[in-house]
Amino acid sequence: MIALALLSAGLAVAWSREADLAGRITLTRAWMLVVLAALLTLAVCHARRVRASLTVSFTTPQHPLTLAVFRIVMFGVLFVFITPDRIAWWAALPDALQAPPGTGIPVWPLVWRLSFWPDQPFSAGQLLWLGDIVRIICVVGMLGLGSRTCALLAAAGAFVLIGVPQWYGKVDHHHHLVWFMLILACSRCGDALSIDAIIHSWRRADHGDTATAQAHASYCLLLVPVWGLMGAIYFFAGWWKLWTCGLDWAIGENFRWILYNHWHGAGRFLPVVRIDRWPTLYQLGALGAVLFEIGFVFCVLFRRTRLPAAVVGFGFHLANTILLRITFWTLQWCYVVFVDWHRLLTALGRRLYRRPMHVVYDGHCKLCRRTIGTLRVFDLLGGITYVNALDDRAKRDLGLTADDEQALLRDMHALRGGHRAVGYDAYVAMAWRNIALMPILPLLYLPPVRAVGVRIYRRIADSRTCSIVDVPRPAANNAPPSRALMLALLIVGVVLVAGNVLAGAVKLGYAWPLACYPTFDSFYGQTSARLRITVLDATGAQSPFEPADHPNHRTSRWRQLVKNILINRDEARLRALWSHYADRDEPLRDVAAVRFYEDVVAVDPGRWSAPPLDTRLLLEWRIPTDANEPSQQRPPD
Repeated sequence: MIALALLSAGLAVAWSREADLAGRITLTRAWMLVVLAALLTLAVCHARRVRASLTVSFTTPQHPLTLAVFRIVMFGVLFVFITPDRIAWWAALPDALQAPPGTGIPVWPLVWRLSFWPDQPFSAGQLLWLGDIVRIICVVGMLGLGSRTCALLAAAGAFVLIGVPQWYGKVDHHHHLVWFMLILACSRCGDALSIDAIIHSWRRADHGDTATAQAHASYCLLLVPVWGLMGAIYFFAGWWKLWTCGLDWAIGENFRWILYNHWHGAGRFLPVVRIDRWPTLYQLGALGAVLFEIGFVFCVLFRRTRLPAAVVGFGFHLANTILLRITFWTLQWCYVVFVDWHRLLTALGRRLYRRPMHVVYDGHCKLCRRTIGTLRVFDLLGGITYVNALDDRAKRDLGLTADDEQALLRDMHALRGGHRAVGYDAYVAMAWRNIALMPILPLLYLPPVRAVGVRIYRRIADSRTCSIVDVPRPAANNAPPSRALMLALLIVGVVLVAGNVLAGAVKLGYAWPLACYPTFDSFYGQTSARLRITVLDATGAQSPFEPADHPNHRTSRWRQLVKNILINRDEARLRALWSHYADRDEPLRDVAAVRFYEDVVAVDPGRWSAPPLDTRLLLEWRIPTDANEPSQQRPPD
């Protein structure tokens, strides 16, 4: 602690006296290492208390509803994110434009060939078919039919569909969609809000039990790998900012130039709130962002700080979207995993429904038990208590007498205070409190619908038969997960978390499917390079060239692809790039030569309209008119 205090004082003195940048970065690194050592020392000294806190945090009974909501959201996000046409567009590019990402294997002498993926072999047509299949799987997964199988198939499909565009110049970090699908494939994510849960409820109802899956510690353990992966995503982004740039990343002018560079790169976008005009505000915001990224993983480890950290994280991404146009919506939706949805919805139900409702059903009727089991799957607000008409004690508590027994066995009853709804009206009453029936609630009051509903109910109720069950058997999915399922989760969780920690430790960003997420750990300059292309006809006349407008041409991945080609000055890839442009624009096929210029422009919004500060000819490529004629390439002067 003394060393920490001394280093903190040294940092303050360094900034107050404007010490050299290298010295400030060295002090910051020393301060980071001392803080880390202090935290580890505290953890060791209070090992028993830390272990007890983590045990409580990771083994607190969790309702399956949280995992079910996470399943629905992840399948929904994947359905929206996977656009087969966009993915097929990338796959249709010339093979020479591919730049395969790393696999995560270190570049060592004997295994260096395994460090990068080979060229992707999929055609545009194959990806269109695969994209449609995976989107169908996502719909089935949202409905919860074969939930684990759908998650496994979706993970395999997402590995290909999200991976293929990563082969072209830039890795966009949506890796978590594959990770979380693999975790869902190893979890009982279909125990609530699913067709699987309905099928399980029927099986239990056939044995006399209409209860649904209840809170259990295993559901909390299933979420631990998700929390760990999200913590790793943020931690290394913050760690590398401080390690590479020190506190200068946030304090000083650097963050203002970060804003300007992103605004210029996003099509000269200006936010409504010009935060760059308040230095104290954006410096505090930048410092807060770093502290949030580093501290997030420690907050999610403990139950009390988990939800507040999620709220701050959601605001963090919202601010990035507004100020920098950095949208990370696929990760923002994952924040549903930090909410105890069962606790939230039941609390909402208590506020909405002041008077309890009791639904009385015939426990000897197999159809009635299955119906109640199905309704309980979607009874998320907890506003209904289900009573077996054969339970004499429960009937006495409700003030029901022996004279009511025949009526209770003949029809479904919904009791609320002094009001009694019978038969079809009982279902209408339940529709006010059951999310599965709420969407059709207005229709139930229409006279034609009511007339048909009453008739159908009466026919089914009068034709049902008894199925007597003396002793209900334990519900299968109220038991802990099997050892095989927990072992699979352990293996998948350890591989994913350990792999991403290793990738973060070595700052391996250009990799798939494990990678360090963007760190933005550099000092941004006051200028930016811009590509300008001109074309020459047979007479030597020069004219500017603007590529045909396409959404993918406006993406950061395309800009990075073009930038990499220019840096390497690879004639084969330049020829492939130009063939892509020419295929989309018929007049370009008659061009005699192409010139690539690099314009250095100011990123300060006040100087966007100014002419380039510097212009340099990068490459001139004379396109051969005959296939046997060699191309002529003129290097820059």
